[in-house]
Amino acid sequence: MSQSDSIIVTKIIENAVEEANNEDDIEKVKNIVENSKGTLSNKLIDSANKNENSKKKITEVIVDIVQENPEKAVEILEKNNTTNTVTETIKTKIENDEAVTSEDFEEVFENNVSPN
Repeated sequence: MSQSDSIIVTKIIENAVEEANNEDDIEKVKNIVENSKGTLSNKLIDSANKNENSKKKITEVIVDIVQENPEKAVEILEKNNTTNTVTETIKTKIENDEAVTSEDFEEVFENNVSPN
């Protein structure tokens, strides 16, 4: 994929996350993150850095995946460079049967989250 194609895909994904306004839309985003491999899943997770609204949506998606399929969540998080800082914490919580919450992801999406 060329750099310009990658930029276009990134913009489409960012817009899709921003436009996800109800539970059905969030569920669709979750299914894409869960069922895609590599670039698409990573771009969806990385879209959380776009703005605060996207961050909340992607965090909700990840927490839902953790609750439904902890092993898949760890796999997704390990493959995404943005989330490497919390992967060990999440793994430990899963192994100890502890609850994983959105607060566990506060430092994941550290990039400049601004409305621009």
